[in-house]
Amino acid sequence: MLRIRDLVEKPQPENAPSNLGIYRAVRLPPAIFDCLARTKPAREMEIQLTDALRILAKEQGLWAYIYEGVSYDAGDKLGFLKANR
Repeated sequence: MLRIRDLVEKPQPENAPSNLGIYRAVRLPPAIFDCLARTKPAREMEIQLTDALRILAKEQGLWAYIYEGVSYDAGDKLGFLKANR
């Protein structure tokens, strides 16, 4: 497991701080709701979970598990189908 120090929402590959990604199957403590309440809306007035996770990581700590295996992009039609197959 790795301690998360910071997170970046959808960086360009050349600006990515690592080769790791955020997979949304997460277990979060109840404190995430306070962090979400304090998160300012970003682009298009949308509150980003990544921004709340950044607060949580700095204030209480956040840990990552490095998953080795196949994952699919459910935001992509083919990836969604493969994930549900």
